[in-house]
Amino acid sequence: MKKQTLALTLILGLTSGAALADDYSGFRVGLGAVSGQKVNAADTAAGLKSPKGNGKIEVGYDFNRVFSLNGQITDLRGDYGQFKTKGTEAKIEGEVGYAFQLGNSGWDVKPYLAAGVANASGNITGVENERLRGTYVSTAAGVRVTTPIGLYVDGRVQKNNLSKKQKRDSRFADDSQAALSVGFKF
Repeated sequence: MKKQTLALTLILGLTSGAALADDYSGFRVGLGAVSGQKVNAADTAAGLKSPKGNGKIEVGYDFNRVFSLNGQITDLRGDYGQFKTKGTEAKIEGEVGYAFQLGNSGWDVKPYLAAGVANASGNITGVENERLRGTYVSTAAGVRVTTPIGLYVDGRVQKNNLSKKQKRDSRFADDSQAALSVGFKF
């Protein structure tokens, strides 16, 4: 009985050590762009889209291969013809997915879904001066590929889900946006 207990203890010790060696937890830091922000203009029924992508800085923490916490700040500067926007959007979100290891290559691919809260603040100048502000729910679906040296590329489609009042009072629309970022995982 003592030999069986000792053997079981050794097996559990070795397998738990192997699991710890494959620890996926750690911080990520990256830079990127968000494109496709639509603005409702008074003189066009369809609205206008930002002519360029807005820059973003992101920080994330991977608790394991499944759960992560993300934060990002996006520059909301844009020139929409008769008016200009200047401001920032801060976002924090939870992420659920699974980071699949591609063989023994050290590459990981993580498809994921994310949801959180975002807050925008700034100004709109032009035909009329307005404050740009609001807190809303944010959702996203994406894929992040991480290389063996920690470099990653993250592509996603995201949506800011505005309330009916925000849609009525704000120039921003809650359409889908594309985002791409490159960074490093520690």
